[in-house]
Amino acid sequence: MRETMLNAARAWAKAHRTKLSTASWKAHGDTPFFGRLANSSGSFTARKYDEVMAWFSDATNWNTGVVPPMVVDLFAPIVKKQDPDNDRASS
Repeated sequence: MRETMLNAARAWAKAHRTKLSTASWKAHGDTPFFGRLANSSGSFTARKYDEVMAWFSDATNWNTGVVPPMVVDLFAPIVKKQDPDNDRASS
């Protein structure tokens, strides 16, 4: 869970060309949160994990308006990939 959250945060920071601390502030409201997790000195609850991952799964929090596929793969149970073939079939 720790690595999944950190990988999502790193991907967001890279996509936004910013620091991990900015991702911490945006997703959690605590600037050093992901830094502490990366150094194994931080902890979190399952509820906090769910809240943070829900934030990363919200496309409005990404500069492109789309959650990148590599991030979707990190938490597939939260974000369902859309199948373009399935969308066409229902039209």
